[in-house]
Amino acid sequence: DSSTGVIRVANVTVDREEKDAYRLIVVATDHGTTPLSGSATVNILIDDVNDCSPEFVNPIQTVSILESAGVGTIVAEVTAIDRDLNPRLEYYIIEIVATDDTNVIVPNQQGTFSVDFKTGAVMVKSPLNRELVATYDITVSVYDNASEVVDRSVSVPNAKLTVNILDVNDNTPRFRPFGVTVFSQRIIEGATPGTTLLSVSAVDPDKGPNGQITYSLYNLVPAGYVQLEDNTAGKIIANRTVDYEQVQWVNFTVRASDNGSPQRSSDVPVRLEIVDINDNNPIFSQTLYQ
Repeated sequence: DSSTGVIRVANVTVDREEKDAYRLIVVATDHGTTPLSGSATVNILIDDVNDCSPEFVNPIQTVSILESAGVGTIVAEVTAIDRDLNPRLEYYIIEIVATDDTNVIVPNQQGTFSVDFKTGAVMVKSPLNRELVATYDITVSVYDNASEVVDRSVSVPNAKLTVNILDVNDNTPRFRPFGVTVFSQRIIEGATPGTTLLSVSAVDPDKGPNGQITYSLYNLVPAGYVQLEDNTAGKIIANRTVDYEQVQWVNFTVRASDNGSPQRSSDVPVRLEIVDINDNNPIFSQTLYQ
């Protein structure tokens, strides 16, 4: 005010986060014949009002972790900033949505992750299982506990963290029916090469190569009678004509192996009993009797 010397805020909004100090030079002039004047320097420091909302540095993040990650493993740090002086930020998980490979929601997964309420570090809270859940979508909110303006104390928007679970080869192939200890089959003699003798099947719930199965045969006794039609299928076929008069049993081991690293496999013994048919004429022991 030119008459009183009162300094007032002009037609602008004072924002400490934009400018926290002002330096003014005030000049006072008298009305004498020869005007005289004096000056003073006024330093104005802007006090802070906690009126800024906290903001996430990276509000959208996507990370990938192995399903073998242990409890307590830090998945990501979802950090926020607040331009006010001395904010007291606290982080909270608002929601966890878990989905499988078909994007169907998997229930009861709210306790899988936790967040350090002081640092924003998101951690594994319970064991992960890639065979059950493929992706977690986590919503994190941050609250300024020192805020003086209630509607600006919470982050807008919240942070979105997508966690993709990577498969680990932690399952061994299992033959069907589960629990089988031996495969037994009766084979009519005379089966020709290419005849299907037995079909076996194994499953592995792991994903990708970790769940892809190949079959192989070991310890064939006698050798040379059977083979796999295709090592990706469990169809076992005759490799030569089976003759009861030459062999009564064919024994071997079938192995199912996945393509993971390290590779896992399981073995089951196979017993093929050759069944005789009446395919030989009687023969006299000698051609002439007297």
